[in-house]
Amino acid sequence: MKKLYFLLLLLLVTSKHQLVAQIPKNLKAGYIIPAQGDTVRGYLASVPRFVSSIGVVFQPTVDGIKQTYGVKQLRGFGTTGGKTYVARPVLLSSGDTLQVFLEHLVVGTASLYRLDYELQSAPDPLSMETYVSTFYYLGLRESNLILLKEGNYQAVLQSVASSCSTAPNWVRNVRYDEASLVAALLRYNRECQQDARSADLRPERAQQDQLRMRLSLRVGVASSKLYYDADKELGQQQTKAAASPVFDLRLSFSNQKPFSIETGLQYVTRKSTADKEHTVPAGFRNVGQQLTLRSAVQHRSIQTPFLLRYTYKRGQVQPYVLGGGFIGANFTHRITYSRTTFVVVTPQTVTSAGVYEQGQESYSDTDSWKSRLVLGGRFGGGISLSVGRVAPVLELYYERGFESSNTNTIGTLHHQSIGGLVGLAF
Repeated sequence: MKKLYFLLLLLLVTSKHQLVAQIPKNLKAGYIIPAQGDTVRGYLASVPRFVSSIGVVFQPTVDGIKQTYGVKQLRGFGTTGGKTYVARPVLLSSGDTLQVFLEHLVVGTASLYRLDYELQSAPDPLSMETYVSTFYYLGLRESNLILLKEGNYQAVLQSVASSCSTAPNWVRNVRYDEASLVAALLRYNRECQQDARSADLRPERAQQDQLRMRLSLRVGVASSKLYYDADKELGQQQTKAAASPVFDLRLSFSNQKPFSIETGLQYVTRKSTADKEHTVPAGFRNVGQQLTLRSAVQHRSIQTPFLLRYTYKRGQVQPYVLGGGFIGANFTHRITYSRTTFVVVTPQTVTSAGVYEQGQESYSDTDSWKSRLVLGGRFGGGISLSVGRVAPVLELYYERGFESSNTNTIGTLHHQSIGGLVGLAF
C-alpha cells in the first residue's frame, strides 16, 4: 500500500513538472478585464515597459491564438503574483485626456499609480537621445487623478492629509521616489483613514531587500603626503605632498534603500619630498653657499576599501556621502636621502694648505620585493547622475593610513591623501 501511495505521489509531481515545463518562458499566467464583460484568464506575453502605446498580448491557452489589446479594449490586466494594470484617463497640459495603462502600486483610500511613457521614441537627430519619463499619479475616491511632480508632491500630500494630526511630522520627510511615495500612502491609508485593506501591490516589494551589485570604473588624481613618525628628515613636519594618478574599480551592493556597501580595488602611487636648506660653513671655499638637501619617499599601493554609503535618492542628481576603512599592501618602497660631502679641490701639501668645498650627494634604499600591510580609514562624498544604466560619478575623498610594521631606525610609514575621482557606474 505504501508503495502505491509513493507511485501515485511520484506520478503527480512528475505530471506537474511536465505541465510547467510546457509553458514557454515568455508567457505568464494572468488575466484581462475587457471593456465589456467579465475577467478572462489565460496567459500574457512579457509586458513591455511602454504598454500604453504598444499594447499587451494575451492568449486564452498556452497554444491559443495570440491577440494584442490596447487601452480602449481593456479595463485592466495583470499577471498572477505580478504587476497589476488599470486603464485610466490622465489629464494632459493641453486640457485633453489620454487613456493609458497605469501600474497600480498602492490600493486603498488613496491609491498610487505609475506610468512609463516614451515621449519621443525616435532619437533626436542632434543629440541622438530618446525621451523616456516615469510619472506618478495619486488617485482619490470620486476624483480625477492628480499628477505628482517633484515640485508639488509634498504640497499635494500635505493637502490630502491635512485632517490627519500626525501627517505634518512625516510628510515633510517623503522623498520623490517610488519606494518613499508608496510608504507614505500606505501610512496615510492605515494611520489617517484606518483603511485595513490598503496594500502594496508591487511584485518587487519582496525583492527590495535583495542586494543588487553594480560595477564602476574610475580614474583620478590624489595629493598624498608620506612621512615616518621617527625620522627627522622624512617626518610629518618636513615632507610635502605630491600628486599622483589613481585607478579605482568599485563594487556596490545596494537595494532600494539609501544605504549601500562598497568595496573593490584601488591602485595608487605615492611620493613625498622634504627639502632642507644647508649653508656651507667657514673653512670651505664655497662658504655661505646654500645647498638644498632633498630627501624623498615613494611606494606603490593596492588597497581594498570597505565603505558604507548613504545616497540621497531624489531626482537625477543624487549626492552621496561615504566612509569606512581599507586594507591593502604597500610595495616597491624607495627612500632617497641627500647628505653633504667633502670635496677636495686642491690637496694639502707640505708648503700649502689644501682647498676644500662642501657638496652634496644622494643615495637610495630600494625595497622592491617586500610588501607591507597598510590599514586606514576614508571618508568622502560625491554626485551620481541617475540617467540610465550607465551613470556618471564624481567623488572627492580624504584618507589616512599607516603600515602595520615599522622600521627600527625611522619608525612607521604614514600617509594622508586628498583625491578626486571621475568615472562611470554600470
